[in-house]
Amino acid sequence: VNAGSFALHADGFYRTAGNYSTPLGTQANSFFNGNGFALGSTYFINDKSRTGLALVQYDAKYGIPSDTTYILMRQTKVLSRSSFDIAAGPLGALNIDSSYANYSHEEKNPDGSVNTTFKNKETDGHIEQLINAFGPFSSAAVGVEIQNRDFSAIGLDSSYLSPTLTNTVAGYIFADANLTKTLHLETSGRIENVAVTGTPASGVKTEHDFVPVSAAIGLLYDVSDFLKLGLTASSAGRAPAQTELFAHGGHDRPQTFETGDATLKIERANALEGTARLRVDKFSADFSAWSSWFDNYIYGALTGRSCDDTGVCTVGRGDLRELFYRQSGAHFWGLEGKGTYTFYET
Repeated sequence: VNAGSFALHADGFYRTAGNYSTPLGTQANSFFNGNGFALGSTYFINDKSRTGLALVQYDAKYGIPSDTTYILMRQTKVLSRSSFDIAAGPLGALNIDSSYANYSHEEKNPDGSVNTTFKNKETDGHIEQLINAFGPFSSAAVGVEIQNRDFSAIGLDSSYLSPTLTNTVAGYIFADANLTKTLHLETSGRIENVAVTGTPASGVKTEHDFVPVSAAIGLLYDVSDFLKLGLTASSAGRAPAQTELFAHGGHDRPQTFETGDATLKIERANALEGTARLRVDKFSADFSAWSSWFDNYIYGALTGRSCDDTGVCTVGRGDLRELFYRQSGAHFWGLEGKGTYTFYET
């Protein structure tokens, strides 16, 4: 709805589904019920500047087919997005985004008792300055992001994850340039400070600080009007997540009893990707080949033992698979392709 300089939006939904049927009969505990709505408004200051606010709510109840438990979840989000045209020298739009999210879900038994309650409260702020063409660069952007996350998973018998707090401050830069009429360069870099506070399996509250650094450079070559080739090299650092550091308890959804490792280091992925984009009349195709080499790759390692809800683990007994978070080197590669053809246009 347009109302002068304001634009208003509202939508909602409701969805329900019973247990689905299979060739072997009805799959128990596969039901789903969900509903939600979104309300938002944007104020247009002028043709190039605006500010807006939105509220999003989502609630759901659904079963876990591999178990008798079900999930009862709630999520509330408040979003703010603004863009202001600076128009001073090379400075373009200044974008300011912020958000607040409050999420929780309970893993419940058929009698209504709660196994584990997951809670996640997250606040995020993001400021980005777009820069128009200057010197050899056709465009650029610099930005700062601040994030605060309070996450926990508490149960009656045992806690999967005691309360954790993560504070992240990051800065980044992006720039591209036309080296020739047919060769295009893109570069980017990001540095973060990630402070994670939590309680590992030792029971002693601890804080860890990580400083991941990431960078990428890419070339795009226009072979012809219908074919473009690309090559990108990147190195990305990732701080360990809260669960990877501090988890110590049963997780009903994947049926695991997980133990984090508070000594985990920054995970690094060095990647190389080649792409080809073809556009010929009504036919288009995209192809890519990529390879990623990881140092300190973080993964969940199953031991082969099973555990009960209290963490007593043995071979062949218990409902939860024992899992420890570990690090090692790893190599992934892949080939991807997609093609489309338009048979008829209206």
